Amino acid sequence: MGYKDLVVYDTDKKVKEAVAARFKINACDTVTKALDETDVVMICTPADSHVPLALLALKKKNAAFIEKPLSTSMKGVEKLRKSGGKRVMVGFNVRFHPMVLAIKNLIGKMGTIYSAHMEYAYFLPDARKGTYASGYAAKKGQGGGVILDHLHEIDYGISLFGRVRSVFGSAQTISKLDIQTEDTADVVLGFKRGFACSLHLDYLQKAYSRSVKIVTKKGIIEGNFATGILKVTEYGKKVTTKKFQKGFNETYKHELRHFIGCLKKRARPAIDVGEATHSLKVALAIKRSVAEEKVIAL
Repeated sequence: MGYKDLVVYDTDKKVKEAVAARFKINACDTVTKALDETDVVMICTPADSHVPLALLALKKKNAAFIEKPLSTSMKGVEKLRKSGGKRVMVGFNVRFHPMVLAIKNLIGKMGTIYSAHMEYAYFLPDARKGTYASGYAAKKGQGGGVILDHLHEIDYGISLFGRVRSVFGSAQTISKLDIQTEDTADVVLGFKRGFACSLHLDYLQKAYSRSVKIVTKKGIIEGNFATGILKVTEYGKKVTTKKFQKGFNETYKHELRHFIGCLKKRARPAIDVGEATHSLKVALAIKRSVAEEKVIAL
């Protein structure tokens, strides 16, 4: 990104020193000292600490970029929304993937949406080799489990389809993975525009899977992030395909450039606290639906 005047703080001294050495930046002894030396802070901590740290950052006159999810509960979220304004963004990088942007453009041309299906699945021990059991994904109180950890799918679904009006979910811990959280979830999202989207999430598939399928009046849109292929079937016309990047590295750069650009222009970022609050409410409603075994209206 070209920025060199950086500092790092982590509660784990070894992690902090390793990051400082790798990127040749200064390590701070306390979070307060780190905030005193910065103008913009990136909060990449377990989700239960996001809101308190963001509020502290704002108090110290810092802008804040918060990794998803915004939080694990609604505690403090409204206060952050009111005080954050244009100076807080939540990191949902999948929205910036060129395939998602292409699908969003196509939706407006394909007529009424009849249904949709989304999936995100991988084998957790392979994705986080050697650390999966000690990381946040394995811990219930830190935002782990597929419902919150895979919140990207809900968020980019909202960016494509609009607001969610109801949810019904089923989630389990099927495997013998060393985790405290659900490893599988199946959800029906009822969107305000009048159709349902089924969503499958899991930590179990050893063959990485990430995709979206949208059935419309004029045809079918199928995006496969694992292969990078977008397939569009327009009824009565030729099937078209387009190849996109497989990975997501560039999307992290895009979202940070967007945030920094908004700060410079004093513009509101695409995913401010208010926008991120809706996806969090959806995830929490899914958890409630699982616990109460019923449809939850938002």
